[in-house]
Amino acid sequence: MPVPAGTTRININASLEGGELMVHTLHVLGLNGAGDFRTPNVQEITDKVRDGWQSFINGSAGVGGIKGALHTNTVYTSVAGYQLDPVSGNAQFQALSQFTAATKGLVSSSLPTEVAMAVSLITGRAGRTGRGRFYLGGLGAGLLTPQGRFQAAETAAVGTAFAGFANGIRQPGLDFQGCRLVVLSRTANINSDVLEVRVGDVPDVQRRRRNRLRETYSSSLL
Repeated sequence: MPVPAGTTRININASLEGGELMVHTLHVLGLNGAGDFRTPNVQEITDKVRDGWQSFINGSAGVGGIKGALHTNTVYTSVAGYQLDPVSGNAQFQALSQFTAATKGLVSSSLPTEVAMAVSLITGRAGRTGRGRFYLGGLGAGLLTPQGRFQAAETAAVGTAFAGFANGIRQPGLDFQGCRLVVLSRTANINSDVLEVRVGDVPDVQRRRRNRLRETYSSSLL
């Protein structure tokens, strides 16, 4: 299915407690003065997102990170970038970028692995084609109120830090003009700029990727 020219899919990879995997998928446009989306190449874009995500977790000047909300076994490992072919929508180029500093949580006790914060990406386009979402899992215990919701201070901190990430990757690099975070609609063949991030206080459940973990069953005969 066709996609707008210059669209790059980003997979942000993490390992969780027990050996499970977590993947956040985002879409960006790499920019330069000539409007040529092949330069910067996908490696430059992927490195830019890696640096921004590292700051999202660990904090940067003026913006605190969210590692205090994550379990210590939630470890971000790499960022993979895929430039999408505008005709077929298939991945055309690939790049991998390893994190250059420890990018992990701090909390020693955890919520169940599948419990996650839903982070919604809001654009100016109405309807479902103008909204995106990813699930932030691997959370530390102590984030919930007695009523079972995420504390307002925690959701606000994640929202503020993610806004800092999105704004940070827009800043020019050495040889390109940064990246725009977008929501890709394949059905409408359009990218919409993310204008707002919303983090809900009701715990969600992320789809589990068990990474071929063997399961042990208990059975009882009737």
